[in-house]
Amino acid sequence: MRSNMRRGVCCLELVGMVGALLASLPNAANADQKRYPATMCRQWAGPQGFLFFSSFVAPGLPARSTPQQNGGTCPPPEAGGCPSCQSIPACANDPQNSVSIDCPIPKTFPDAGVQNVTVDVINRHDVLNTVCFLTSALWNPATDTFNTTFQTLHTAGSGNNIQPLSFSPMTAPGAAAHWYISCTLPANSALVSYFVNEN
Repeated sequence: MRSNMRRGVCCLELVGMVGALLASLPNAANADQKRYPATMCRQWAGPQGFLFFSSFVAPGLPARSTPQQNGGTCPPPEAGGCPSCQSIPACANDPQNSVSIDCPIPKTFPDAGVQNVTVDVINRHDVLNTVCFLTSALWNPATDTFNTTFQTLHTAGSGNNIQPLSFSPMTAPGAAAHWYISCTLPANSALVSYFVNEN
């Protein structure tokens, strides 16, 4: 009788330990939700940006405009040279002063789509918006290019607050596709981080 009681207590303890272990594991519903810092991103166009607390920041405008932005000519350097970039719309609003970066999306479930991708950006340009693409790409040897599905979002106006760009659920063009975010940041703007939910 005592032996059976000991076995029963032992089984209850084992069940309790298994329950505690399962409770300590990450919730399956949350296991594929991740936030990535902008240090994951790689610049591929524009003037060299920099990192600030793991956010990626586009550099400011050049100090001076160019002759081409001033009708082809500027005063000589001793007379002041070309006006400041900020004062000439052709320079201040030139997309070539923007920075383009790609941010990978490491997938827990490579062949599945995504439920939500949100990019947190700060747009500090008075005229140009930050533009981001969510892209899934799959190589197609028959056409010698990638089959893609994508969405595009952009900021609304400028300021010092984070503007979250939240993409809708999206499916991949096929199994083994790779995923990434591509953003173009105007001068002084920043990509802070990005969130991915694969559920």
